[in-house]
Order: sequence, then structure tokens, then C-alpha cells
Amino acid sequence: MNLDVQTWLPAEFFRENRRKFMEQMVQGSIAVFHAAQPVIASADLFHHFIQAPNFFYLTGIEAPDCVLMLHPASRNEERETLFIPKPDPQREIWTGRMLDKDEVSEISGVDKVQYMDDFEGKFVREQQPLEYLYTDYEDEGFRYPTSESGEFRRKVQNELPGLRIKKANPILADLRRIKSPQEISLIRRAVEITGEALQAVWTECRSDRWEYQLEAVIAYHFISNGARKYAFAPIMASGASSTVLHYVANESQLEDGEVLLTDVGAKFLHYCADITRTVPVNSRFSGRQRDVYQAVLEVQRALIQSVKPGIHVDELNATARDLIGEKLIDLELVGETEEVNEYYMHRVSHFLGLDAHDVGTYTGVLEPGCVLTIEPGIYIREEGLGVRIEDDLLVTEEGCEVLSAGIAKEPSELEALVHG
Repeated sequence: MNLDVQTWLPAEFFRENRRKFMEQMVQGSIAVFHAAQPVIASADLFHHFIQAPNFFYLTGIEAPDCVLMLHPASRNEERETLFIPKPDPQREIWTGRMLDKDEVSEISGVDKVQYMDDFEGKFVREQQPLEYLYTDYEDEGFRYPTSESGEFRRKVQNELPGLRIKKANPILADLRRIKSPQEISLIRRAVEITGEALQAVWTECRSDRWEYQLEAVIAYHFISNGARKYAFAPIMASGASSTVLHYVANESQLEDGEVLLTDVGAKFLHYCADITRTVPVNSRFSGRQRDVYQAVLEVQRALIQSVKPGIHVDELNATARDLIGEKLIDLELVGETEEVNEYYMHRVSHFLGLDAHDVGTYTGVLEPGCVLTIEPGIYIREEGLGVRIEDDLLVTEEGCEVLSAGIAKEPSELEALVHG
């Protein structure tokens, strides 16, 4: 499969994203976005590079050490400038060939590409008559500033106190919340890869296996299908660990009579899936396990049916708590629905896109093009039993499409698939 970003996201996609952003900039403003920086693992070794989502959304460039400057009031050819590192033969010996100006322009659709040496001088010249600077610095609920962006903001505040800082994140979060057809195609592919990997795990779900061996199955299927990064650290939680919401140790041996809760997501060309299934280790749910599983499944079905344009994600969360509370009474775990926090501790939904927990306000209404998860769960710590079922949904004009509908979740289906 072709993993070239241009095959899936043409330059026009990024050009349109920049146009929409600049339309919402106030008069007398300029915007500066920094690419992510490589994260040092130790000495001169680095972790796998992950581009800052905002920078990728606006440029499509996957390299570090770059800066995008947007200046809507400039002459047409000066409205967008992308600064990149100057090719360095010594650096290329160690890390491979660097993009040249023509390649960066072709990928991003930015006509004016300059080297980073020119950035500071151009910024000083461009900002002098302006009042506002947009940057994607850290804000509550938004976790992707770059260190370079933070340093740049502090420098501007110290050296140019007359230039007022504005948050770019709310504008970008609103734009990123509605997915384009190209983005939806990438999420679909991430979901497909995730489903294939889960089915491979289920054939290995027996008591002589360890959780980390099942994580290796996930890694193999993700990478061999072109998803070279995880959307998040895989959760392979068997037995009592199934009640730990973000268990990632994956170090225990599976035991007969337990369940295995798998929460995984492929990241395909930057776009994420997020799927959870709970299966029996010994290929058969016990009576109690099936009752809890069925309760969670019925809650999820009801919630999925209610997803449509015009409703708030917070409404889904409130409905989930009410429905799970009723199920907990039926399961004789609580006496009143108000005690739901004892066995259900998280939100039932989040947006999905460039991040597994993608940006977007939960107080606004859902619109066609939103992609979100529905993931109710019940976690009974005293019984060592946790059940969560999670699917990825696309909001449509009429209601919603379950992108992960092809991934088995009926109890009988799962029992048949475990051990192949």
C-alpha cells in the first residue's frame, strides 16, 4: 500500500485548511506555527518522530525544525511562507535525505518556501505594523504545543511586548472537528487495520499466552498493513487488570476463566482508530461474564442509536450514566443509579482524528463529519471483571455510520472467533 501522504491528502487539502484558518484571524494579525522537535531517548538517540498535529494539518510536512507563517494582510504571494532547514550533507549521512524547497511546496501547496535562516528577519519585518500573534501554545484540554512554540511565545512576549498573543488552538480545534472525505478515508483504513489485528489476537487468546505476546501480534499486523505508529499504547488487560482503565503494562499470563479486554488503535498516516473489545480467554463467557457483557452491549446499542446531528456529546455522557446505573441495579451491584461511579468512571465518548482523543468542544452540537467513539463499560474490581465495548462512529446527515461495524462484538461471535 502506498504510504505517501500526497496519495491520500493532496496539497489542496492543506491549502484549504490554511485558507479557513486565515479567514478567522482578526485584522492586524500574523500566525506562526512550529513543527514538533525530535524527542531525545538517550545520548544521541531519539524516539520515533511524531509531527505536531496542528502543523501537519496546515502543511502536510512530516519533518522537524520547520516553521509556518501566515499573514493574511500581506500581498498574495507573501500570505503564506514555510521555512525549512537548509539541506545539510553531514546530517543526511545520519538521518537520510532532507526535503528540498520544491518538494515542500508540492506537498504543502505553499508557494513561498525559504530556509530557517530567513525566518527571524522576515518575522520582524512582517509583524511591525501588527497587533496580534497567533500561536498554538498550550491551553487547558489541548496537549500539543511544541517546545519551540513555547520558547517562541516567551521570546515574543519579552522582546515585543506590544504584540498581543492570541490562541490558535480554538480555531483549529473547531476546524479539525469536522473531517473531510479524505480524512474519513484515512480513519476508515485505520479502523480496518485495527479490526484485522484484533481478530488475529483472538485466535491466540488462550491460557498459555502472555499479554505482551498478544501486543506483539497487534504490532505485527499494524506495521505490516502500513500503520507504523500506535494511536496510543495498546491495552491488553486480562483478569483483574481489565478493571484498570489505562492498563498498559501488558505483563501478565492469561488464565482460564478470565476475560481479556483489548483497547487498541492503529494510526494510519497520522489518523487514528480506537476500538475496544472484551473476549473470554477460554473461548466461553461464564454466566456472570455474559450478563455483564450483555448489559454493556445493550447500553452501547442504545447510545449509538441516539447519535445524530444536533445533539451534544455531554448528552451522550449523561444518558450513558443513567443507562449504566439501571444495568448496575439489575446486576445487583448497586441499590441506586446515583452509585454508578463505583463501577463506571469515565466519559462514554471522545472525538477521533489526528489524535486518539481529538480536539473539539464537547458542549457544542454534533455535525455531519464529526468522528467520535462510543465506549460504555462496567468495572467490577471485587470480581476482577471489567467489560468495555468501543466503536468508532461517523456522524452523517441522517444519523451515524458505525465505521467499526465489521468488527465482531456479539458474545456468540466472539466465542466462535476465540482460538479460531
